[in-house]
Amino acid sequence: MENGRAVDLSQQKPRASRVVRPVLEIDLPLLDGLTLSDFAQVTSEAFDSYIKSANFYALSSTNSLARWNPSTPR
Repeated sequence: MENGRAVDLSQQKPRASRVVRPVLEIDLPLLDGLTLSDFAQVTSEAFDSYIKSANFYALSSTNSLARWNPSTPR
């Protein structure tokens, strides 16, 4: 940071442009060669799966708390 602005200390030229710069580059063979529409479908299905899992675990923990009774001796 210089004078409240982010500065590039790498001294390397950006590959794409001065506006667009890659920040992460990874190799995902699962997605290699997919069309944009197929990629969108995979992404959407993965997100739906994540939401369903999160809801399942949230509901499971809620049900566990509902069954717990602090006045019952252990």
